Amino acid sequence: MKSFILFIFFLCPFLVFSQVRVFKDIETTYFWVNVGDTDFSQPHTESAVLALSSTDVPYVASCDAWTGKPFVMKLEGNQWQNVGPQFIYSNQARFLSLVINPADNQPYLAFVRSTSSSHLAAVMKYDGSSWQYVGTPGFSIGQTINTNLAIDPSGGLYITYVDAIGSGKAIVKKFDGSDWIDVGSGEVSDGGTFWPTIACDQYGVVYLVYSDVDYSNKATVRKFNGSSWDYIGNRGFSPIDGNWKIAISPDNNLPVISNGPKLTMKFNGTSWDVVGGINSFKPSGVDYGFAVNSSGVPYVSFTNYDLLNKLSVIKFDGSDWVFVGNPGITSDSVGSTSIAINSLNIPVVAYQDSLDSVKIVVKKYDSIYTGIENKQAMEFLTLMPNPVSDFIQVRLTRTGWKEISIYNIQSVIVKSEQTLSDEYRLNVAEIGSGIYVVRVRMKDSIFFGRFVKI
Repeated sequence: MKSFILFIFFLCPFLVFSQVRVFKDIETTYFWVNVGDTDFSQPHTESAVLALSSTDVPYVASCDAWTGKPFVMKLEGNQWQNVGPQFIYSNQARFLSLVINPADNQPYLAFVRSTSSSHLAAVMKYDGSSWQYVGTPGFSIGQTINTNLAIDPSGGLYITYVDAIGSGKAIVKKFDGSDWIDVGSGEVSDGGTFWPTIACDQYGVVYLVYSDVDYSNKATVRKFNGSSWDYIGNRGFSPIDGNWKIAISPDNNLPVISNGPKLTMKFNGTSWDVVGGINSFKPSGVDYGFAVNSSGVPYVSFTNYDLLNKLSVIKFDGSDWVFVGNPGITSDSVGSTSIAINSLNIPVVAYQDSLDSVKIVVKKYDSIYTGIENKQAMEFLTLMPNPVSDFIQVRLTRTGWKEISIYNIQSVIVKSEQTLSDEYRLNVAEIGSGIYVVRVRMKDSIFFGRFVKI
């Protein structure tokens, strides 16, 4: 026991003080934390589509599972609010795709307007007071599926979708200010496709990936050269099939594709490289989230079959794919999920919470000390004794309601209690030996400390 204590004191000398300062740069202080309130969306949603504005404001889009009507919400302060009316379209919508215009931070939503006789693409924009159609509503021809929207750095708007009943080919159109026009010939693929997704690089160059039916749903990538579509690599070049998504890596302005937790590939300028090999992760279904941070690190969020369909997030750390936080970051199974990376390279995920009436929840993987400079940075939280074996006294000279939470180094809350007292005695005898973080949350402040349990 003595050797354990001496070891901890040698490596972590700050722990010998009963008054503990903030340490923001330690990886074990990162947790998946809720973004805003958790009980904000419609119950019984159909999807969880996430997008971030240029100022990192999160937006989510989904549909009511009973009526199919779509809605969009955004975070204002710490509360989620509807963007415009509760539902932005009065009938059923499917295949939602949400982007935020970097020029004015207004959202655009693409979807398929479904009726008993037609399934046609439409795009709507929120202009600050109401939702308006962009171009003609139902502008596609034939029965449409798999709508996906992209916006270039100057605000140019592109959409791709599949003509399901006709050719089955991927179509790409651009909004010219008044209507949707073909990009190139319009029909980009040479054969049938599923799930085309589109992305624009920093110069506005358009890339498209799709599951190529002629090649057993393996990936094919095209690039628009200004007049026609070039192949980037061979048709069906991926070693396995899948539902593919594409992103542009900000560090080198080259495309990255993924079919979820199984396989991600990067274009190196001449050919496609597999990122970290083909993984053994088992997703539930085809839905997943994919994003790349500013350093080119790919992230994937997915429903993990091996963890009873809990949500997992993985990233490539340069040598292997690793979990971001706990392998399962939710307490129960989840449905649809999506992921985005904010300007500080913090991953943000949205998902359907099966435990809470299939509502949408949004979380981010962030330091519990984030923002502490604006939350009483020079205050000290007193924890006595430290180290402790049974009872620890938590003292904070602030009057009012307090929530005291203890986190282990796996980012899991092991104990949480509430009090109105300025001093509170916590029984920690039952928790294991190790280093723990204490968070004391008040209505207007958050305080942190650490202690050693022996």
